[in-house]
Amino acid sequence: MKKKLGIMLALTVMCASISACSKGSTTETTSAAAQTVETTVQEAKTESSEGSEDSTAPAKEEGKKILTIAQGGDISTFDHQNHNNGVTGTVLCNFSHGLVERDDNNDWYCVLAESYEMIDDATWEFKLRDDVTWHNGDPFTAADVKYTYERAATDDSLKENHIFAVIKEVQIVDDYTVRFITDGPYPTMLSLLSKNGSQVMPAKYIEENGLDYYLSNPIGCGPYKFKEWIKDNVVVLERYDDYFGGTPYWDEVRFRAIPEASTRVAELLAGNVDIIVNVPTNEWDRVDANDGTEMVLGGGTRIFNVIMKYNTSPTQNHDIREAVAYALDSELIINTVLKGAGKSCYTRIAPGVFGQDESLYDIQKFDLEKAKALIAGSGYNGEEIELLVPSGRYLMDAEVGEVVAAMLTQAGLNIKLNVLEWSAYINKFNAGEFNGMALIAYGDDFFDASYGMNEYRTENCTPISCYSTEEYDQLYLDALNNMDPDSRNEQLVKMQQMIFVDECVQAPFIHLSVPYAINSRINFQSRIDEQFYAERITLK
Repeated sequence: MKKKLGIMLALTVMCASISACSKGSTTETTSAAAQTVETTVQEAKTESSEGSEDSTAPAKEEGKKILTIAQGGDISTFDHQNHNNGVTGTVLCNFSHGLVERDDNNDWYCVLAESYEMIDDATWEFKLRDDVTWHNGDPFTAADVKYTYERAATDDSLKENHIFAVIKEVQIVDDYTVRFITDGPYPTMLSLLSKNGSQVMPAKYIEENGLDYYLSNPIGCGPYKFKEWIKDNVVVLERYDDYFGGTPYWDEVRFRAIPEASTRVAELLAGNVDIIVNVPTNEWDRVDANDGTEMVLGGGTRIFNVIMKYNTSPTQNHDIREAVAYALDSELIINTVLKGAGKSCYTRIAPGVFGQDESLYDIQKFDLEKAKALIAGSGYNGEEIELLVPSGRYLMDAEVGEVVAAMLTQAGLNIKLNVLEWSAYINKFNAGEFNGMALIAYGDDFFDASYGMNEYRTENCTPISCYSTEEYDQLYLDALNNMDPDSRNEQLVKMQQMIFVDECVQAPFIHLSVPYAINSRINFQSRIDEQFYAERITLK
């Protein structure tokens, strides 16, 4: 009991500053200052604003300061809890806010909350800011928090329902105080409320106009409001002058969908965009050599993974799944295709995420002869296996997919490669409309292994993969409610051993570094969650 009490006290956090949020406090939280967001934004704007106004950077257009970011695909929705992809999250994190978020050092700080306190293992209380307005001028209140998270927890049609379902109730104490009641002890509440897709939705606006109207005419409470969305082309946000964090830095922020990597590079070199993602390795030298552009290699949590359908032939065969892991020469792919931008691994949980099995990192399983022997002894009859691969979403994804297909073919499988641009790929992937295998690079902005390992519970069986055992389900639930970090870490490690070593449900094989290319006239620091917070990006 003494140890458990220590955990509870350590989770009571002062929110008046970023440093206090990251270190924690053993006293009840109070709002010594309600200036967290303003302070954080100003720290990101240490460069002279006068100098920025006089800049001739290409980010300025017709007297406006415009930031343009090119991603590999388009967003899917403005429904914060009905997506689970980083492309959408990158846009929406500038459009609205959660109660708490993470700074550039991955430490928690308060945004819509002024303070929070863990009352007991299953109760968290949040004091809310009273100076926040939605983009239509309505005040942000506890009613918005209750609507957002109870909807996320109860509507099983939402893509993020499975992770929010732990919330049993959101109680309104008063207009600016809420209490979250969870279904049992829940040690990762702050991770849940700060992840991609945790932004609050406007309850009154949606209830009066309907969800469909909101999706076409969305409002948030962030620094930038909705201006335009041309599907598969561009999302345009413009500054919200009544933003509680002060006047936003940019007049407009544009997110362009450019699936073809070479086109993204060409647009950067031409001065038409300011930041591009997933720069092909063969373009790095050209970007650095060009006057006015430069490469930035950042960290991340994404891990290339070969998904295998667990309940359909031939990948329901354990020997086939194990053979896939042995067939992948990750070191060869890293050294050639990725130009060193990665590490071999055999877990989907990356460094920096709590509960990672370190024994499965910086290793590769490659053993071609063993892969061939497993396939030969599996009873496999040579039937065609589709390998669904995205193009333009991750670093060298199409090229990696081609090499993976060749390696699996060499091991004795009959692989049909199907490379699709991101929008088409993700629709087929989410629907499970592929015959056998798919390549994807999973990330983890929850920063706790329970998020990634949640996929393998029986209740989350999907057309993508349908692994199911009572032993795993119970182990996951035990870890989900365990307030002791040491034993919880052991449980999360055991889950990875079960899924990747014992059952070979999937074949993770490369932890990716994240290459960006930027216009040299902007200040940009990459984040491990790969998000772009426009207020932290400035002109030099």
